[in-house]
Amino acid sequence: MTFTTAPGSYNPTVTGFLSYGFNEIGCFCLAGDPPGSSWDMQNPTPPFKAILVKRPAQMLCITEVSGSNNPGDCDPSGGATDPSDPQCGDAAWLDGVWGGSTFGNSTVNSENGRLQTAFAKHDNMMNVIYVDGHSQATLVSKLIWGNFFGVYGTGPDWVTTPAPWNLSISDTPAFDREVWSTLPE
Repeated sequence: MTFTTAPGSYNPTVTGFLSYGFNEIGCFCLAGDPPGSSWDMQNPTPPFKAILVKRPAQMLCITEVSGSNNPGDCDPSGGATDPSDPQCGDAAWLDGVWGGSTFGNSTVNSENGRLQTAFAKHDNMMNVIYVDGHSQATLVSKLIWGNFFGVYGTGPDWVTTPAPWNLSISDTPAFDREVWSTLPE
């Protein structure tokens, strides 16, 4: 509701800052060509059809996220106010930048702040909406990369991989109770 460039409260549809993150890895943009082969996002964005998802009740679509409310912290800003995470204003995008930066990254104040160490969790959990439309509160450490890529198991579905499909997106379960910042967003 607020951002730092002007005083007052603003509608998020005007500011572009949302408290929800969109799964660009598997739903809204698709990582890799074929999907799941890298952290690189496909361009142009291919159409997404829920009917093509093998396990819609397990594939993450939207989740709560956290990030800076300063437009200067968005890529490509060049003048981020948080030098430890120059893209902390891009929280709404759970994309290849986020995935590639968080995979194997065990620091609290990094791209992990978008989801793994997000601010304002509910009893250490985040609400998640899946492709089939159901929602569920979950510990971030219980989410796996397969939930983002829509791939479960080895073999032809997962020929190459930027991360093991069954590995938690969180390097440590301790991130469930960690937050990157306690400042209001």
